[in-house]
Amino acid sequence: MKLAPLTLVAALLSVHPALAETRQVWESPAATVAQTVGITDLEITYHRPGVKGREIWGKLVPYGEVWRAGANDATTLSFSTPVKVAGKNVAAGKYALFMLPTKEKWTFILAKNPEQWGAYAYKPVEDVLRFDVTPAAAAPKEWLAFDIDLQGKNTAIVALHWDKLRGSFPIEVDVDGGFQAYLAAEVAKADGLKDEKERWNTYFTAAKYWIGRNEKLDEAGKLLDKSDKLGMNAWSYEYRARLLVKQGKVAQALPLLDKAKTAAAGKFPKEYLEGIDKLRAEWTAPKKK
Repeated sequence: MKLAPLTLVAALLSVHPALAETRQVWESPAATVAQTVGITDLEITYHRPGVKGREIWGKLVPYGEVWRAGANDATTLSFSTPVKVAGKNVAAGKYALFMLPTKEKWTFILAKNPEQWGAYAYKPVEDVLRFDVTPAAAAPKEWLAFDIDLQGKNTAIVALHWDKLRGSFPIEVDVDGGFQAYLAAEVAKADGLKDEKERWNTYFTAAKYWIGRNEKLDEAGKLLDKSDKLGMNAWSYEYRARLLVKQGKVAQALPLLDKAKTAAAGKFPKEYLEGIDKLRAEWTAPKKK
């Protein structure tokens, strides 16, 4: 059986895995775009074909056929935690990102089996999610490009831009919920760690988070108790003071600012000491009537 060139390459790589380790110059260069949302890592890996004077949509990229959304290997999209893609829940993991274009819309497909050449081995049974996007006219783009643009704290917009069209879709992350679950797991794990610096950092980070949100202040106090037993520094005094202020105990907090400055002297930059002075001024300023 005579194999087409691309199929032949894929077959050779599957028989001789070592060949995949040898780098080469691709006509469609490899690219990766990544973005962290909260503590969730998003990443797209793809190859960038060029227009090169060709008619792209409906010709080089046929309408009504599943396309790899790039060149060479299948384009992949990965998430380190569960997310919502175009409003639908998707588990953490790495997926192939395919596209089924028509003249009116692009249907994006998230599929299992991300490690494949092009879309030749694509099987609808491996679909995890399908959703439609209406492409819009855009400035000419010679080399296909994906980008990930933050839209606020919890959302990133993924866009594919090539030739004179651009289509995009949102990825939403539960930043607070995910981080709180992560902190809870880290605190539980820290109780059994031998490394005292790591334990201190975990307890203090969790306490700082809750104090900053003005939530779970009793829990934050207990976390500071745990970190203080492992060692005291300027931050220990500062955040104990911040906690007391949140609890309405300004008079008890002020002496701790003095201790924070003393502990920081000669170790912390002057900006930190100036910040402590600003806190004191804020806490002792007359309240506006």
